Amino acid sequence: MNKIKIAFFANIAYQLLEKDLIRFFKEHNITLEIFKTNFNNIVSDGLKINHNLKKFNPDFIVVFDNIHYKDTSILLCSNNNKINILENLSLVVKNEYKSKLIIANHFQNQFRPSGNLNTNINLKVKKFNNLLKKLSNTLNFFVLDIDFISNIHGLKYFLNSRNNYAYTFPFSLEAIEIISKEIFLIIFSELINKKKLIILDLDNTLWPGVIGEDVENFSLSYDNPANRAFIDFQEYLLELKNNGIMLAISSKNNPTIISKIFKIKNFKFKKSDFVSINLSFNRKDLEIKKIIKKINIHPKDVVFIDDSDFERDIVSATFPDMHIPDLGRNPENFIQILDEYCYFYSNFRTAEDKSKTEMILANSKRKNLKNNFINYHDYLKSLKMEIKVYELNDSNFHRCLQLINKTSQFNFNKYTMTERELLDYKSKNRFVYCAELIDKYGSNGIISCLYGDFTSNNLSIKNWVMSCRVFKRDVEYNFLFFILKKLVTSNKSKISIQYKENQYNTILKDLKKHLQLKYLSNSKYFINLNVLFEYNYFKIKTKLI
Repeated sequence: MNKIKIAFFANIAYQLLEKDLIRFFKEHNITLEIFKTNFNNIVSDGLKINHNLKKFNPDFIVVFDNIHYKDTSILLCSNNNKINILENLSLVVKNEYKSKLIIANHFQNQFRPSGNLNTNINLKVKKFNNLLKKLSNTLNFFVLDIDFISNIHGLKYFLNSRNNYAYTFPFSLEAIEIISKEIFLIIFSELINKKKLIILDLDNTLWPGVIGEDVENFSLSYDNPANRAFIDFQEYLLELKNNGIMLAISSKNNPTIISKIFKIKNFKFKKSDFVSINLSFNRKDLEIKKIIKKINIHPKDVVFIDDSDFERDIVSATFPDMHIPDLGRNPENFIQILDEYCYFYSNFRTAEDKSKTEMILANSKRKNLKNNFINYHDYLKSLKMEIKVYELNDSNFHRCLQLINKTSQFNFNKYTMTERELLDYKSKNRFVYCAELIDKYGSNGIISCLYGDFTSNNLSIKNWVMSCRVFKRDVEYNFLFFILKKLVTSNKSKISIQYKENQYNTILKDLKKHLQLKYLSNSKYFINLNVLFEYNYFKIKTKLI
């Protein structure tokens, strides 16, 4: 996407943000187009329909509505008055403008004329902000966290009374760039490929110094200031893990110390926090290759952290697409430096994201189980698999969008979609189905999505994607058979799928061969339903939920 369109519903002079916003997007080769709206237009353009704005077709709408602490509606937020207005606004933006919505929350009171008595106002602000956050989780809009960023930089630095009275803009000139950057990051994070895995060194990365064999006597005592910086970095990484980023270890240490590492005093991790732990004195790039193969992940989705210039250079030479930041030698700066790369900046996390580490570890159990079987069919049978099929709904919407936009290997044509485009597939004569795979080790989450359109005599699959975590279990044949059996009402129906081979989706060659796909035109391939019915694949119980 080379152009982004945005509009503002605001009762501040949002025009002061335009210059920096345009600059940030231009630095990433994206043209920003901003729709000119009237001042204080949340009702005129938000709750009512502005047909010119609808024709403009904005990708994002940004809302600044009475964000100053003196806004009296905050004091009444226990009655949900303002929250109800914003809820209605969210529904209008979603259904009428079909745009993504960003709503700014409120900052704290800068002054305390009555001393501690004024804390009541700030409590009201916090309560409103909490209600707004809960609403965003329900209605899937983004919160521009003005409260957080103003606290980081300091209210005296962030606010300016002169600007507020002169331009109805409560922020300082310095804050303009900060707020613009935050809006940019929210939007840009929806466009870029987010990182999925961090591979970590141990010595001088997760703790100070080199512990070698003396791990039993090593302690991360809080009495040592350097230890506290490393402990904070560990907690930062744990927060990323709990939000869906996988962690792995690759360190030049004796593998016999693995169990001892997790007994180190104040070491924040458990063994189960890592999808892979590789300790050896082999070359780092070779060990990392093993991790990537085990998890079935592309190097472009990986961040590698190591204090050694030598190790970073070797890994970079082997994996030029991998992201390898230099965090420096001062552990107190690790978090800030890594955070500034925005590798993990995200607006939403799906249920599958949050349980990704557990799913990878469960996959290791499946692989170990497979070694107990000579016959692969018997292994599949022992998994006791079940497929649950869902139509597109609010609970699986973001996971489907994520699969469509982020899946590389099992992806028939690499088409990407916006939220608006996916919502359009809920209309008549169109379909979106997704599949959840469950087995004796638990749920694999939503692992596949297929969408397209149909008429009385034609059914066209526009794209089909599936997670690499469930390859080689015949899930794809069962899912496709189930969907086609449901949608195809006549033997005369023509079924086609869009297929474009690329460097990442070569795994589909076997499927193409088994289904005997025949080229039609314009990347369309004919699917012979009889071939699928007759193909000898492992049958899995499949049902529509």
